[in-house]
Amino acid sequence: MGSRANAVVVNGGNRHVYYSHGAAQTLDALAFYGPEFLLEEVQGWRDGRESNPDWDGEWWLDNAFAEGGCCIDLDNKYLLLYGGDDAECDVLWLETYLKLLRYAWRGWTVEWSWGELGQIARYAGITGEKLEEIDWNGKVVWSYKLCGPKEVQHHCFSRMPNGNTLILAWEAKTPEEFIAKGRKAGTWGDNVVVNGIRLTDFWIDFVREVNPEGKTVWEWHVWDHLGTGKDQLDPNYRLPKTVGPGYSDFDFTHFNTVAYIAKTDQILVNSRNFSEFFIIDHKTGKIVKRWGNPTTHGEGVKPSWYDDGSQIMFGEHDAEPLENGHIQIFDNGSERPQINRSRVIEMDPETDKIVWSYESKYPTSFFSYRQGAAQLLPNGNRLVTSTQTGHLFEVTPNGEVVWEFINPVVFGKAQPIMHDSDMTKAHYCMGNMIHRAYRYAPDYPGLKGKKLDKPVKFVPDWPHFLDVYKPLKSGK
Repeated sequence: MGSRANAVVVNGGNRHVYYSHGAAQTLDALAFYGPEFLLEEVQGWRDGRESNPDWDGEWWLDNAFAEGGCCIDLDNKYLLLYGGDDAECDVLWLETYLKLLRYAWRGWTVEWSWGELGQIARYAGITGEKLEEIDWNGKVVWSYKLCGPKEVQHHCFSRMPNGNTLILAWEAKTPEEFIAKGRKAGTWGDNVVVNGIRLTDFWIDFVREVNPEGKTVWEWHVWDHLGTGKDQLDPNYRLPKTVGPGYSDFDFTHFNTVAYIAKTDQILVNSRNFSEFFIIDHKTGKIVKRWGNPTTHGEGVKPSWYDDGSQIMFGEHDAEPLENGHIQIFDNGSERPQINRSRVIEMDPETDKIVWSYESKYPTSFFSYRQGAAQLLPNGNRLVTSTQTGHLFEVTPNGEVVWEFINPVVFGKAQPIMHDSDMTKAHYCMGNMIHRAYRYAPDYPGLKGKKLDKPVKFVPDWPHFLDVYKPLKSGK
């Protein structure tokens, strides 16, 4: 793992953000020298605004990629920090460390950031939940922010043909409110902690449609469709606790895709936790189709420890409507009892049959525990993003891989191979992970008039493989 860190300095009501590529593992030691020393040290890090005067997260990392961070609040004499390897493996050491650190910072309140960078961001008022449309020159031409204490945008959005935008979001509901909607009391943990933050509310998915002026013109809420019917979501369906903290408790449906089906005026959403997609009538708001896991609504056979049962998908992402009326999905295969392997599938909603799929012969050659995507190309091939290992490949309808690419940039630095230490803190992804990739043809309208005749190396000053490796010629 690397040693990346962010710092926030609050002074006179203003905040300033700094970034370091190598300070995380020494941050705990640097803090021992007191407020003035650490402040001077942090102000020598990379300025978060230097590449963007309108900075809004350009050099702000997240819990998956940052190994350390701190907030120095000069106004309230408050220090919030984390970093170094010792604290993660020795609680007694941390208790002693904090006692000594508070002595060095006499007159200040000093706390350890158990929520890591996310907790620091919340304290400093840094939020990244904003949609932005950016032109070729980097100018923001449209933006929309959905972020508050009771609702927050997440994961995905979809631009509609009429210029409106569909946005996925969560809304907070108390346990008491959920019980009133049918959730059985006591079916969630009393002390659920995710990234150091204790969760107390359920976060329920909803979809918001906004017009170009940012006005809400339509909404659809899971909250309004709870029940045990086939066109409802069972409030008592939940994942096993072993899947991860919060997933079986307060993260109810975990939608990760929203898309508009123009031909039928329908909305497609995908639930990772329910392992199925839903098609919603835009006019009536009714769920007219669901597919992927019949056991969520009392049908079929539930999976066992060795058998998939009637469940078809497991933890899937990127459900996309195709022009032929079919749905394409990246089926992660995470927590699949029979075998953990990913695949891309195309299914026909009219017949509920899978009409095409691709999976590798050797399971771990293509497996992304979380995230992942696929794009149907004009030639009928698919461009697949296997997020976990930064692996892109193009596969033909016959299942032949004709092109592939592995991201050589690991945690911001080029390196030829990866090690176990290059794994992120989230979802078993490596430091070269790619969330999603798209291919654009030369005739793509957005490229019209743009000069693309001067290719540059993906990693400057990095030798080409064949410059280093010289294959032996035949007969030698």
